[in-house]
Amino acid sequence: MTCITNSACEEDVRLENFVADLTSVVYSVFLQRGLSDSWLKTELGVWKALKTAVQKWARQRPSAESSQELEAWRAGLWQDLAQCASHVAMANGVAGPRFDPEMCLYQLFASRPQSPQVLECALDAIQ
Repeated sequence: MTCITNSACEEDVRLENFVADLTSVVYSVFLQRGLSDSWLKTELGVWKALKTAVQKWARQRPSAESSQELEAWRAGLWQDLAQCASHVAMANGVAGPRFDPEMCLYQLFASRPQSPQVLECALDAIQ
């Protein structure tokens, strides 16, 4: 891959790393619940869905000057990621009694910004 600038390459790498970390977390939740479909298809489906959402939200990120806009953007990002993961879970037969994947994953993603490392990674990756 050829990048026009080093900063563009670094941004791409940060986004890819962020998506990979998210995929790992979501996929581990899916494995705990059990899969009825191919593990490879499921993991790739998670990665593709999350990557698409992260790229979309990265383009929509507001300036850091408005904390209210940034908070609303962050909440929207986490909710969209949870919905994407939820669709992959349903499409790939993730099992489990009373499993509401959208709510479960939304809570998982929403709790992540409380960790300074994850928050820094998320904000750096999407700037």
